[in-house]
Amino acid sequence: MRKAKKYNASKRINPILTDGEHLPFKDKSFNSLICTLTFDHFQHCESAAQEFSRVLEKDGLCILSTSNSYTLSDFKRRHNLPPNKVPFSTEDLSPVLIYEVGHSADDVERLFAKYEFETLNVKGCCYWHLLPVPVGLTKHYKISLDSVFNVSKSLLRYAEIHVALMKKR
Repeated sequence: MRKAKKYNASKRINPILTDGEHLPFKDKSFNSLICTLTFDHFQHCESAAQEFSRVLEKDGLCILSTSNSYTLSDFKRRHNLPPNKVPFSTEDLSPVLIYEVGHSADDVERLFAKYEFETLNVKGCCYWHLLPVPVGLTKHYKISLDSVFNVSKSLLRYAEIHVALMKKR
């Protein structure tokens, strides 16, 4: 809400704190849904996918971004983290470990197909770990490189993040 106030948009936003696995909305309430980097935190992803399907109209669009299970597992292994936890912090919160499991692009496509979603497109981003660049220089990574890596679908498994555009059938 602080950001909304900053851009004079707070009167157009109605924040609702809810459980994504049990959405408090009527069936077919929305024509689009965006779930960005939160799907991996649901303990019951299947329930969330089912809820997304329930609240979306036919032909409604869903944009979903997830942490890649392959690269997330590698990160956890390298940093000696539990299999379902990652470090998290905000400007108002000290670092804590929170629940997170990643999903491959194929995982997302298979799961959402069960709930009447057709995947229209999947892209990856953040391939910096593929480049022989010292970690400190990753801030100079150019987003345009993602376009190059996304040319080959086989490289998608190496993206740090997957973004799927899906349509409710």
